[in-house]
Amino acid sequence: MIYNPFQNIPVRPKSHVRGWAMHWAECLGVPVAGPTDQLTCPILYVEHGVNFGGVLNLFGGVSEGLVDKLEELANYKGQLVSLDWPMPNYAHQLSKRLGQATCSTRLTSALLANLDARLQASTTLTQQDLKNDVVAIGDSHSTAFAASGSGVIRTNGLTLHGALQKGYFVEQIGRLVHKPRRVTLVCGSIDIRHHIGRQSAPKQAVIDLCSNYSDVANFLIDEFNLQVEIAAPVPIEWEKRKIPQTGFYKGTPFSGTVDQRQYWTELFIDKMSQQCLVSPPSSWYSVDPEEYANIFMELNSSVHIAPPFYRRFDWGQL
Repeated sequence: MIYNPFQNIPVRPKSHVRGWAMHWAECLGVPVAGPTDQLTCPILYVEHGVNFGGVLNLFGGVSEGLVDKLEELANYKGQLVSLDWPMPNYAHQLSKRLGQATCSTRLTSALLANLDARLQASTTLTQQDLKNDVVAIGDSHSTAFAASGSGVIRTNGLTLHGALQKGYFVEQIGRLVHKPRRVTLVCGSIDIRHHIGRQSAPKQAVIDLCSNYSDVANFLIDEFNLQVEIAAPVPIEWEKRKIPQTGFYKGTPFSGTVDQRQYWTELFIDKMSQQCLVSPPSSWYSVDPEEYANIFMELNSSVHIAPPFYRRFDWGQL
């Protein structure tokens, strides 16, 4: 089963965090662990969280409940697989908590040694290792635009400008262990939200970006003999919606006005329409932004489409 020992995988269906865990569960044909599930399965897939960056965030310290989970994990007898990342050195990170006021006295050096030995015996599985015939590649919206049965190569914070400059799409396709027949490229929403409005000529910046994007898409078609889809940018977010600081750039949640970003989005879609374009229903782009946020986006602070409205669920129409 899919499991996270440090934080319960959310049960809310509109959680972006749960969306990534559910994507892995669908790829592997296994369930997502519930808060009270015991580690009795033959294979345990440790999913570190969609926003994991390599370091534990234990805001409440090391609780008694967490120590219970660590003891159970240290004694787990089945096959242990780390998803997305080589298993982080959690024992070392936890050792820095020893003796702190917010750390359970049951967290001991002996327990950490046992945990470390168990974690070091794990293997690693990434989305690049899967043998999917369809793969979505791009930013954090990639999971939402992935077709049914698709793998997802996701890089949080990826801009289309940066991806094109660095040859990101070619590099990621080259890392796949199995050549797909179709790829879905998902990028551009972050550029529209943060960067186009900071250019001296925003309209031309969108046109140039789309021209370069089309060139790369055509190169992938010719070089790798692939079908290539381009994902439309997500609809413009409601400005009063609280966005976490990780979604800010230079201290702001977006640049430009709502009308400007709406125009840039429409221009982007128009310029990329020569490609095979994948888009949510057109009504999403004209509905009142607050209504869009409340219905189609993840609950609370987020910039993402909620999992029940992902493409593989026919944008919520199934």
